Amino acid sequence: MSRAIAYLERFQREFSTMLCTPLDRSTLTLRAQTERYAGELAGRVREAGIDRAERLAVYNRQYWFRLFGVLQVDYRLTTALCSAWTFNDLAARFLLAHPPEGHELAVIGARFPEFLAGELRGALATRRGDVPRDALLEAARIDAAFHTATHARQDPPLVLGPADAATLASSRLVWASSVTLVDESWPLIALRRELPPDLGEHQADLPDRHPAPRSWVIHGSANGLRIAPVDPLHAELLRLLRTHAIGDALAMLEARGSAAVAANAQRWFAEGIQHGYWTRLEPAP
Repeated sequence: MSRAIAYLERFQREFSTMLCTPLDRSTLTLRAQTERYAGELAGRVREAGIDRAERLAVYNRQYWFRLFGVLQVDYRLTTALCSAWTFNDLAARFLLAHPPEGHELAVIGARFPEFLAGELRGALATRRGDVPRDALLEAARIDAAFHTATHARQDPPLVLGPADAATLASSRLVWASSVTLVDESWPLIALRRELPPDLGEHQADLPDRHPAPRSWVIHGSANGLRIAPVDPLHAELLRLLRTHAIGDALAMLEARGSAAVAANAQRWFAEGIQHGYWTRLEPAP
């Protein structure tokens, strides 16, 4: 029995290694590197008119194509800016650095924006020219925000009562898991809306840069996906509310000399509660 278990463990280890063997790109196609497969593993595969290593290559290619497909869907805008071919190269490097650790494919790209920020040192060369590093990082963050809005749990919305009035200013707002505030220097959210359903080999041109950065709230709820523009002062308040008590955030913004805070704060809070940005209050640390 122990020999059978040892055999099975070795086979599973070798098969997993074969599945994760990177595909070769040197011929401008994604080719399985069958020469890298363990010879003993290839010898265990029955022949059926096809080279044994080539039978393994089917599984090897399917593994990578499946992961590439998942990441291309999750990062549609990023894929469109650099083309599927170039994106797959980035995706392969990411997956080798951060292999999937479970069976849930929806989470395999969670660390991709962080990886991209560390991987790209400058503009990315593509078949249609260079794409600025900052544009790709923004695109990845926007894609990640859409993914979060779609897949995050639906937290119960914040409900305030009379008892909260006394401690409201000293409390911190706990954000719903599905809400992200994103900034864009290019009209990337508009570009994302215009992408074809099936990207194929489509590569989108980067639009002209905004005169000044713009902010958006991307939020998933029981009523669907909400994508709303946020003016600069409102966005600054939302960022402060991520880390500060409500009263402190308002005071910090007012100290910067903006008279519009007092005029708009009540409306902004009412909108946030209406749309479910926050799920509860907690004492500020």
